[in-house]
Amino acid sequence: MVDDSKTRVNRDELLKRLHLLKIGCGVHYRAVHVLDYYRRTYPNAGPFPHADFITDRTFSIPLSAAVTDQDAADVVRALRQSLA
Repeated sequence: MVDDSKTRVNRDELLKRLHLLKIGCGVHYRAVHVLDYYRRTYPNAGPFPHADFITDRTFSIPLSAAVTDQDAADVVRALRQSLA
């Protein structure tokens, strides 16, 4: 999670920077109430400020049994560089 009150970059900017460094990452988990079906079906649901906070700041980095130690080191290096 990117806490933009503690960093100079928000989640979306961090994703852009990581992609430029060839690190595959993305947004894979969103709060249920922001998904199209639930927004259409329950238009007056909410507010859910805690879920919105997490949804706006969470992203996924490469995670797989195929990730080597060098791959992991590359991700850490890119994260450090992108957050600096």
